[in-house]
Formats: sequence, C-alpha cells, structure tokens
Amino acid sequence: MTKDEIIELLGEPESQYQNEFSYYLGMAKRGIDIGTLTIKFNEEGKVTNYIVRRS
Repeated sequence: MTKDEIIELLGEPESQYQNEFSYYLGMAKRGIDIGTLTIKFNEEGKVTNYIVRRS
C-alpha cells in the first residue's frame, strides 16, 4: 500500500517522522497499556513494515 492509501484507510497519522507514520491505538482492555501502530515506508512511499507496540 502507498502512503495515500494508508491515510485513506486510517486517516492522518498522529505523528510522522521521515518514512514512518504513527497511530495511537488507545488503552488496552487490562491495565494501563497503550497501543501504538508504526508503519514504515520505502523511498517509493510503499509500506515495507509495521509494528504494533504496547507500553
């Protein structure tokens, strides 16, 4: 997928840094965990990797 397709699907990211978009996923069901989705793009603007983190 391209950056434009990701924005169309998920909306504008909460933060952008170089070739990464970050989305806040909200609080987890238990405890105080917060989720974040980070999507990485190559030089052509296509998704190369994604990471879901809980902290």
